[in-house]
Amino acid sequence: MFQKIFLMGPPLGLALACSQAAMAEPPELGVPPLETTASDETPTAGMPSAALHGGSSYNVMLPSSTEVNPSFVWVNAPAEAPPALVDAISIVTKNDPAAQAAWLGARAALSDVRGARWQRYPSLTTDLGLTTGANSIAPSVIIELPLWTGGQISSRISRARKIEAASVARWHEAVLNLALETSQYYWNIVLYSRLEQLTRNSLDEHQKLVASMQRRVDQEVSPAADLELAKSRTAQIEQELASVQAQNLSAMRNLAELVRDANYNLGFDPQFDVSILPRNWSDVATEVVQYSPARTRQILESDASRSEISIAKSSILPRVVAQHSYNEITGSRFGIGLRLQASNGLSQFSAVDSATARYAQSLDQVRLIERQLRQEVASEVQSLEASIQRAIASQAAAISAQRVSESYMRQFIAGRRSWLDVMNSLRESLGAQTGQAQAEVTAMAVSVRLKLRSGRWQPTRSSSKD
Repeated sequence: MFQKIFLMGPPLGLALACSQAAMAEPPELGVPPLETTASDETPTAGMPSAALHGGSSYNVMLPSSTEVNPSFVWVNAPAEAPPALVDAISIVTKNDPAAQAAWLGARAALSDVRGARWQRYPSLTTDLGLTTGANSIAPSVIIELPLWTGGQISSRISRARKIEAASVARWHEAVLNLALETSQYYWNIVLYSRLEQLTRNSLDEHQKLVASMQRRVDQEVSPAADLELAKSRTAQIEQELASVQAQNLSAMRNLAELVRDANYNLGFDPQFDVSILPRNWSDVATEVVQYSPARTRQILESDASRSEISIAKSSILPRVVAQHSYNEITGSRFGIGLRLQASNGLSQFSAVDSATARYAQSLDQVRLIERQLRQEVASEVQSLEASIQRAIASQAAAISAQRVSESYMRQFIAGRRSWLDVMNSLRESLGAQTGQAQAEVTAMAVSVRLKLRSGRWQPTRSSSKD
């Protein structure tokens, strides 16, 4: 009831006329409308409406403000995402300091909303004076209640709600980025593990050929140059193996840091199956843009900048306050008055201009994020399609290259092929198998990434109080 009283219209006609001229809202520049329903208990004020966020969004089961960190479960994982990846993403997005810090920021923003609402309540000022003649204490008390502020308090509350909602979107953004980072490290491990195994197998074959050529040179059947060629190619394979092992170890360490477990079980090696990969990505760019927490955060921040314009304009107008004061000289008094606090020169009008410019800047940032998202998604979709085609073609190419290598070895023994042909066939076989592994892992990795970014795979949050 107390709040309703102070949401009534201004008591002075002159102030109302001034406010209508000075408080005109800036024109909208294409930002979708936002819902601003707020709760005192949950950091969710100003969350985007369904029209803004589209069909895909986080399953908003709003946590309590007393919750240290909201809990959620990554359910309905895509078929190409193995259980080890799903578990790793669940662990990282729940326990990583980046997600926890972002959520604490949302809780702090919720406190700011409550602080902004307290501005509607009376303020108390007290002074204690000591009179030298009577050696007595002379108290002075002033209680002041804002009746009309030209919309300044409402604008401050609205800005606090938008900042709070932007903080929640920033937490969404942190969770999504951690999921994408974990997925990238996992698929790097899968790729480098496959490449390491393929390179190790090729090294074994080269070492066998070196031993065979050593015997042929010792028997003076083949020239020493063939042995030097075999050793040179073997050394190259050893160098490639060392490089792949270093990359694999780096990816494993990165994932271990995220999950905080050096002995995390990576499970089985995921197998490529083109039939389980979705091929229709025609609307994925729109889905990614609508689902993007970064875009939602920027839209909410731009709406907070719009409230800054109202705050700057309302600071020019006088405030109507009800005041009760008491001191020993005048006794107890009650009255209603106007209070105008002007800054130096025309600085308050300059503040309006700067707030308007910042609002326009934030709108351009929204458009920039949307453009970058569309460009990134288009590139990833093309990469996915190309990887699927390469994977299908590489399967047959790898089998053919292996058969050619075996055939060239038999022909070399029969004297119909040179030693260089044999070494080149081994190199081609390794290249075909490596290309197949890269194409298959890239296709699975990009498919999971697109599903994460578009909201087709998203966490379901559940409430848990600390």
